[in-house]
Amino acid sequence: MATRFYFPTDQAVPVAVVPSASWAIISEVNQGRAVTVRVGTGASASVASAATGTPGDNALVLLFVSDPLAAQTISGTVKGQFSIGQLDPDTDGYSQLILRVVSGDGATVRGVLLAAHAEPKSSEFWTQPGFRNRKMPLAAISPASLSSLAVSEGDRLVFEIGFKSAGTVADDCDFWYGDAQAIDLPEDETTSQSNRNPWIELSGAISFVGAAAPVASGHSSGIGIRLGL
Repeated sequence: MATRFYFPTDQAVPVAVVPSASWAIISEVNQGRAVTVRVGTGASASVASAATGTPGDNALVLLFVSDPLAAQTISGTVKGQFSIGQLDPDTDGYSQLILRVVSGDGATVRGVLLAAHAEPKSSEFWTQPGFRNRKMPLAAISPASLSSLAVSEGDRLVFEIGFKSAGTVADDCDFWYGDAQAIDLPEDETTSQSNRNPWIELSGAISFVGAAAPVASGHSSGIGIRLGL
């Protein structure tokens, strides 16, 4: 049975995690707690910029950390969907995803389930106004195979979600995230609505320590937020 993760807007990141060294740009990152049961938070827009405009830059937008895992081996594949828009077509943004496992306190990297890809540009982000559904990781490799990893009780999954820039313009790519909507984004790259939940799904059944219940949110509607550098 697959395990789907959501990315609420008001669940505090449970532990501090240093981003992977594969990200060239980490100056503007929204962090939080990844959950497997929707808690009904309002959707928000997080913005990161490919500040140097150097082709090949990886810019981190979202860093989310799971609840403590039970001891298990994680393998299989990963796929997901996010609604994304870039401000300038010359940014040439496309999906980038890194999936790691860290110790319970976030200080030690146990291993990398999915490393940053080096694929050429494809499935470029929609140019605003508006947002368009994109696969996460990149459609060309999705569902992507995970590197099998044995994890210890108390370890945590880390989802690092962002984009790769193939262009020469330093501009923003906007990612909608949150889990307040009634339905999830479909598996396509044509849906233009942003009022559906983004998600990332591992093909295996992921087990957690205990049965920690998500903290319910008081938010009921989405708010767009632009963060400036």
